[in-house]
Amino acid sequence: MSFTTPEILIWAHIITDVNIKINDKMLLWVIVFLILLMTNKKGYI
Repeated sequence: MSFTTPEILIWAHIITDVNIKINDKMLLWVIVFLILLMTNKKGYI
């Protein structure tokens, strides 16, 4: 995976911060988006 450790920590902080501000359904969409982003970075469509 192309993520560096600081990048993972930043994403974890963003997700935690976002989770406090929005409801669980919205968080689910954020997670789906991040999964799609990661798979796209690894070269899958």
